[in-house]
Amino acid sequence: MTATQFIIGAGAQDLTWLDDDIDENSQIIYPGPCVLTGYMLTNASSTVRAFLKLYDSASVVNLVTDYQLLKAYFGIPKGQSANVSFPRGILFSSGLVIAASGAAGVADATPLATQALGGTILYKPV
Repeated sequence: MTATQFIIGAGAQDLTWLDDDIDENSQIIYPGPCVLTGYMLTNASSTVRAFLKLYDSASVVNLVTDYQLLKAYFGIPKGQSANVSFPRGILFSSGLVIAASGAAGVADATPLATQALGGTILYKPV
């Protein structure tokens, strides 16, 4: 897994988180209150739709047992990209944690192939 974080724009305080392997192992994007301002993701799989899952938590989550912390999930079609902007942002009061699975469902943890889903998450601390 490759993940980096850096500030974009002079004084903008928008942060970018990059990862080339978003999977069923949850990852903390920001461990405190923040807003999700967008994402640019690519599903490299030609066979499976990927589901990006966004959790309101300051620590890693278990996709099966911590489904009550799930704030939203979005499907990324197989072999496609999704570039989404949330101009007003989506508030995560505890923190922002992401994961992905290969099937729909709030408690689904179907694994994706290695490096099937990757891209950029845009967020801003509040």
